[in-house]
Amino acid sequence: ALPIYTNGSCFSNFVECPDTTVNLSSNNSKDIKCSILEWTEFDKCAKLSDLILSNNTITQIKAYSNGSKNLLTLDLSFNKLKRLPKEFLANAEYLMQLNLMDNQLLTLPDDFLSASKQLKILHLEGNDLSALPHTLTNTSLRILTVDCRCDLIRNVMSLFSPLCQNGTSYNCSDQRFTCKAPSDWLPIEDFYAKNCPPSGLLAVYIVVPLLMVGAIAGAVVGFVLRYNRRKTATFPAKPDTDRSSGHVQPRYMTGNEGSRAKVDSSYSQNQTKQYENVFIGPLGTAPIGHYECLVFGRAHV
Repeated sequence: ALPIYTNGSCFSNFVECPDTTVNLSSNNSKDIKCSILEWTEFDKCAKLSDLILSNNTITQIKAYSNGSKNLLTLDLSFNKLKRLPKEFLANAEYLMQLNLMDNQLLTLPDDFLSASKQLKILHLEGNDLSALPHTLTNTSLRILTVDCRCDLIRNVMSLFSPLCQNGTSYNCSDQRFTCKAPSDWLPIEDFYAKNCPPSGLLAVYIVVPLLMVGAIAGAVVGFVLRYNRRKTATFPAKPDTDRSSGHVQPRYMTGNEGSRAKVDSSYSQNQTKQYENVFIGPLGTAPIGHYECLVFGRAHV
């Protein structure tokens, strides 16, 4: 078994590559555990064509060199990569298959695989990617696997659909672009058609519910304000009835300033609250007009 290196190297100072295929997966060698992969470890692997580095808990690749110029297949799946060096695989002009599935990649370099014109298979599912670099359209990509996410699928379709519609030399007839759903693999076109509304409709789906919520809230506020206004409204004093009978008790109104005023039909409805004073006694025991009322501070008999 290969030793465990903790000084930044995963395998040794230089990996010996007697064959064109080197399998350094932890499934093949249980003792290999590394976090930082120094790519210079493969500088002596001039004939290396197939390299398997899966399941090694690699979080970072440093010092990328020309040691993989002749690579045909590279497997870095099931590691913990968060990013790739800008120059990663920049000279891998013969690369045909790359597996980066089940890492923690957020983005890919802008010039990713720009030299890999012969790339046919690319596995990217199990990452946190939301877009792919445009340089992938310069490859011969036939098999692409990604996660079923609308933002990512929309980006993939925007990159490759124009190549199929404009009669370019890009061959779309044998493409197999699929995405990984929770329970199945789906063609990206089918997933997009069923689950991803166009960006314009997406805005409508967001704005319309917000407008409805705002309208409902406005109606509720308006109802509460009208209810409170009605509850606190000032009601006018009950109008007095003119009676001509001599046996009717005199009726007086007392204002809220502490004064009393005889009921008069000319009083305004908008005056302050009035309180009615009714003198109760035997009819005819006192002549009308022998009561004193105080109107706005002045006495009248």
